[in-house]
Amino acid sequence: MLVDRLGCPGYLTEDYDREHSKRLARVSRQYADSLAESLAQRWLDRLPQESADQQLWTFRERFAFVIADLVRLAGSNEVVVAEGLGFLPELVAPVMADVRRGIWLVPTHDFKLDSVERRERPYGRDRLDDPRRATANFVARDTLVAEEISRQAVGRGCRVLVVDGSISTAEICEELLASIDLG
Repeated sequence: MLVDRLGCPGYLTEDYDREHSKRLARVSRQYADSLAESLAQRWLDRLPQESADQQLWTFRERFAFVIADLVRLAGSNEVVVAEGLGFLPELVAPVMADVRRGIWLVPTHDFKLDSVERRERPYGRDRLDDPRRATANFVARDTLVAEEISRQAVGRGCRVLVVDGSISTAEICEELLASIDLG
């Protein structure tokens, strides 16, 4: 939506997940081992804080891949809409021309829980002995990551938009457009 309105390239981290995972697994034994975990190990045996720490570590390790992708994608464009998991303010703010152009959308716990239920996440939960606990751990992990992103953003003077489902995607887009100074 923003990409269409701004007429600029867009980057969605999900589109690069598979490639980045393969590349990181080749150079990081820790990451390769995490990929080899069973669903039960990932969502039932590990505490949400451990999962959040692993997720944040992965974002940091993959960031060089993301930057390389963005440089290639941007070309001569001054603006690229970059969205998705992994854009930690601690990593992004130092490479931004102006931190006021970045906005981190952070879901509330309840919004995340509703989203997870609609999207049947985590994948494979129904094959586990305790799918409810797997879902609760998944949501708890993502809530911890969201809290860390908010903390980092506020600490660096970056903006945070809390997403709670009270406004539509179109309204969020309008709010983002109104708050980003591209002049």
